[in-house]
Amino acid sequence: MKVYTSGQVAEILKVSRKTVCQLFDSGKLKGFRLAGSRKDRRIPAENYTSFIRKYGISSFVDHVFYSPAKAGKLCNLSRKAIIRRIASGKLKAFHIPGSRYWRIAQKHLIIFMKEEGMSLDVLGLKSNDSEKESEEPANS
Repeated sequence: MKVYTSGQVAEILKVSRKTVCQLFDSGKLKGFRLAGSRKDRRIPAENYTSFIRKYGISSFVDHVFYSPAKAGKLCNLSRKAIIRRIASGKLKAFHIPGSRYWRIAQKHLIIFMKEEGMSLDVLGLKSNDSEKESEEPANS
């Protein structure tokens, strides 16, 4: 049976260890404590898998996420301006389960930046869309 530490789960989900401990303590993420320890938590792989399924979390390992502050820096907006865009529905984001903090997937930040006419250079991506290829008829 594969068992993760709270630190390993935090690394996989790209959240803090404290967030994982809060999820564990609230009962949202099932596991056990080592005998004689108040701090050492262990999460069996089956419990981790059921947690990510229950909360609709695809494993964050292969994805890039930004906090509102980081997204704001990239977009040249304040953190509060980013949160207002999230609240208005212009920018898709989600709360980390068991937390009040927002995370923005890179793909949603790219869509937002394109819609707002912002350069994607800060993300290391090209800002010109391949969809905007010229469709001029060939002269015969």
